[in-house]
Amino acid sequence: MKSTNSDIDAVICWVDGNDPQHYRKRQQALGKADSDSAEELATSTDTTRFLDNGELYYCIKSIRKCTPWVRTIHLVTDNQKPDFLTEDFREQHNVRVVDHTDIFRSYESYLPVFSSRTIETALWRIPDLAPRFLYFNDDFVLTGSLKPEEFFRDDKVVLRGNWNKAPHYGTLRITANKVGTFLSKNLLGITRSMHLLLQIRSANLAGYEDSYFRVPHVPHPIKTDTLKSWFEDHPDLFEKNISYKFRHPDQFSALHLAHHLEIKNDRAVLKSPDDYMMINGEMDFGFTITGKLKKIRDEKIEDIRFRAKGCPAAIASTSVTTELALGKTLEEALKITKQDVVIALDGLPDNKIKCSVLGPNAIENAVSAYRKAQNEEPLTKAPELQENPEAEGPQILDLRGKSCPMTFVYTKVALESIEAGKEIKVILDYPPAFTNVPNSVLKQKLGTILKKESHNDEMHLFIKK
Repeated sequence: MKSTNSDIDAVICWVDGNDPQHYRKRQQALGKADSDSAEELATSTDTTRFLDNGELYYCIKSIRKCTPWVRTIHLVTDNQKPDFLTEDFREQHNVRVVDHTDIFRSYESYLPVFSSRTIETALWRIPDLAPRFLYFNDDFVLTGSLKPEEFFRDDKVVLRGNWNKAPHYGTLRITANKVGTFLSKNLLGITRSMHLLLQIRSANLAGYEDSYFRVPHVPHPIKTDTLKSWFEDHPDLFEKNISYKFRHPDQFSALHLAHHLEIKNDRAVLKSPDDYMMINGEMDFGFTITGKLKKIRDEKIEDIRFRAKGCPAAIASTSVTTELALGKTLEEALKITKQDVVIALDGLPDNKIKCSVLGPNAIENAVSAYRKAQNEEPLTKAPELQENPEAEGPQILDLRGKSCPMTFVYTKVALESIEAGKEIKVILDYPPAFTNVPNSVLKQKLGTILKKESHNDEMHLFIKK
């Protein structure tokens, strides 16, 4: 029997970690967790996991604009409600607030919980949930019209990803991951969550031992009854997985378990992850956005999407960039400038103008990666060193309008073209590309940082090879 579009809901989990009451509950739970176990993931209690960056509003608005066929949006929270979610807003967008007590009924002893993996395990218990639903993180924003068939085809789910060999996670690998997590967090500011291990554990439960279908950070199409039936057959695993208050390496993902169960029972349509574009806000150093092209036909961008972490200005800038790029050829998309972005947004606050370069730079990076994968010559030329107007000054590398990671790439290429002991002057108009990176790391990746100079909205960086 075929399903109808009217039986598809959306589910979003949201938390405001700045809420004093939630903070106190978290601190009390942390004290108990410390006494019970020392095995939580190193980043499971990071404050950044609970921050509200104002993205939820855009997430909900985009769902209603781009997927109007979604029946109800279920917002799962811990006795919280965002300020914008007035009664009128809820009625207009058909948003229903679901408290943790609703999905943990009969298991209230495990509350409060602060792990998304724990909460996701119980989503199928949302009262009046449709037979099919799309699971969104609150930082997802849709930017183009979508059809139900892009997520569900008849009684099958559409999964984007690739098959990967499943590595063995023994004691040595787990320890190495913990060390890597500590170093990346403290040196580079990057949060690692051993997400691949989570997917592998989930695949194992569905009967896949040597491989797993790796799904990127995209909305998850889920059939409610798949999880309901499995957990009713495995109540002990359900209870164990919801017993963790914070993320734990022994947990599995109900979402990825559902995906592998659908694949095993021939109820999934598998697609390559290259048929979408995701602009990702989490890079090696500081805030930046990088992306990849979703679908290119006849050298035109047919579909483009983004995901961004950061302030509303950064999200709005990257969102409008996708609208400007849609339908253009690669050459045309590369001509989108930060001025185009600002004009399309009817202006940005002065202190947020720097965010306007993120989208155009992500397009440049994505096109470069696509052309390289096709063994084709790049459409853009890397900035070259210029002679300094001052006779005795170092050569200049003008990277204004560029953002990380390309600032690192261009700087490294430039340094490789000069003799050891020489120096160059790098000009940037997006300082966070370097200011948030420790000098020790810059020295290891580039060279000796002689000095940094601030000039209004620009930074001048002097680097010695």
